[in-house]
Amino acid sequence: MSSRISRVAADAIDMVKEAARLKAYSSFKPIYYFDSMQVETPPVGSTVPPAQEWRLLAKADAVSINLEDFKAVMLLWANDPTKIYPPVHAATLLNQETTLDGKNIKITRKLLPKRKDKDCELIETVSFQAHQNGLAVDFIPNVENENQAPFFYPKSVWKSLFEKLFKWSVTQNIGFVSYAKHDSLVPKSNYEETYNMLKLKYADDLIENWVEKTDPKKFVYEDLAIASWLISLWSSDTSSTKKPTFADLGCGNGLLVYILAREGYSGYGIDQSSRRIWSKFSEFAKLDAQTINPERMLVDVDWIIGNHADELVPWIPIIAAKSGFKNFVIIPCCYHGLTGDKMTINVKKGESKYGGYVRYVASIIEKCGYQPERDFLRIPSTRNTVLVGRSLLSSNDSVCKKSDFLKAANDLSDSVVNKINLRIPDSLKSKNQLLKQQERKKARLE
Repeated sequence: MSSRISRVAADAIDMVKEAARLKAYSSFKPIYYFDSMQVETPPVGSTVPPAQEWRLLAKADAVSINLEDFKAVMLLWANDPTKIYPPVHAATLLNQETTLDGKNIKITRKLLPKRKDKDCELIETVSFQAHQNGLAVDFIPNVENENQAPFFYPKSVWKSLFEKLFKWSVTQNIGFVSYAKHDSLVPKSNYEETYNMLKLKYADDLIENWVEKTDPKKFVYEDLAIASWLISLWSSDTSSTKKPTFADLGCGNGLLVYILAREGYSGYGIDQSSRRIWSKFSEFAKLDAQTINPERMLVDVDWIIGNHADELVPWIPIIAAKSGFKNFVIIPCCYHGLTGDKMTINVKKGESKYGGYVRYVASIIEKCGYQPERDFLRIPSTRNTVLVGRSLLSSNDSVCKKSDFLKAANDLSDSVVNKINLRIPDSLKSKNQLLKQQERKKARLE
């Protein structure tokens, strides 16, 4: 396996450390005092004056972590508030004071919200005070009363913050490393700005008028995130001022096609079966119900999209190469091979099945002559890897190399000729089921 494929596959993890991390997580048994007033004096070292009331909100046994782990996590939170306040876009450091021994730190910062039109900025003081019993860290908003604190300040998320503090401290202690590094292909600031804009424009209307039986919030927010990522990726290409064209193969409910079309991108979506919601999108989105035969499929667009496209996922790079080496984006999902059947994943030590499947798709991308690139989408799914093919592998003889890559793509296609199990449209599947039911009923009567 080439080093390129190793880099884009979902990396293997240290299973020993992973097991230790999960074992420590299981010991987290917090006691919360949200419904009862548990008033105490401020702990030793706190910057809160002793005369003020100190309300205990939660406590838990912390045998899995030590003082240094706790301090490291607190410093991380102090330096990057976006990790604990998701609605915060960034922070401006106003002042920092540190004692000579480095044990006591006082940071004054301004928190800048993402929703500038709705939330106000907030000045916050973070202080680290070391004492003989440990370390006290205070996060104090500069407000006269709690009603002045903006929406994003975590009045309602103490439970999640407390659990996050425990888990991050455990991770710091064990040394577990997450390999899911977001924003490797798209700047985070561009993505967030685009997402907030699209969410404001479309989310409420789409959710309110959703006619499918599926959960509208899941699909709307996920596809808004994917559309934001795509638009940010395409906007980063300064070589052309034209908006790229696209084809979404296996487009499902067509929502992604609709959002992109509304934003001025010309393209279309194909799926084996139409959806009820397509009628709502028809004014803007070109959606076609047909069964795709990947062996014969060619497209004349700038980008091919395979968004959780099931059986079509491993075919996307082949279709792209045979169509004249078009660019493509793939979000892998179920473990389908080129025949359309579910495949057995041969995983590396410590690798998940999904990681093995991503590696398999990346190997096809490379065989078709593309330099595989990877990013992780900010969507509420564990299958959030996105693979991109937009650059051919480097070669001194690009013409000769292209012909080799095209031959490789054709060879992959020929390797499963007459073996592909095309998906049966839902309408035909329902018709066949009805015929079988009628036949069984007739047989019983006879």
